Amino acid sequence: MATVLLVDDDAAFRRLVSITLAGSAQFEVLQAGSGEAALTMARERPVDVAVVDLMMPGMDGRVLCRELRGLRPDHAPIIVVLTGTDDPAVRKELLASGATEFMTKPFRPLKLRDTIAMLLANPPSKPVARRTLS
Repeated sequence: MATVLLVDDDAAFRRLVSITLAGSAQFEVLQAGSGEAALTMARERPVDVAVVDLMMPGMDGRVLCRELRGLRPDHAPIIVVLTGTDDPAVRKELLASGATEFMTKPFRPLKLRDTIAMLLANPPSKPVARRTLS
């Protein structure tokens, strides 16, 4: 069972996505309401996938991507960034920060579940996006 760390400052959003992911029995879902809380959790326990909101108060998704990549170089998580923008410059910056994939909000939670399953089955060799999702 893969461990997914879901990071978003919106508790209702985290609940919805968590229910969708945990319902598949493929994932154990950990939730964090901030980048700082997520980093603390990831220090205590390795995660396979981090689903990270870009825009959060305090530590944003860009910074969190860099921090997660640096925690465990031997077990760097797949990072899926959720963003409300389709700006290529933002996406390029996120790639440089360590994002693996992107999904533009709004999105279907089932599509996120399927994307995570695909990435786990076919992990990228480096922390760069193989394709862009929306």
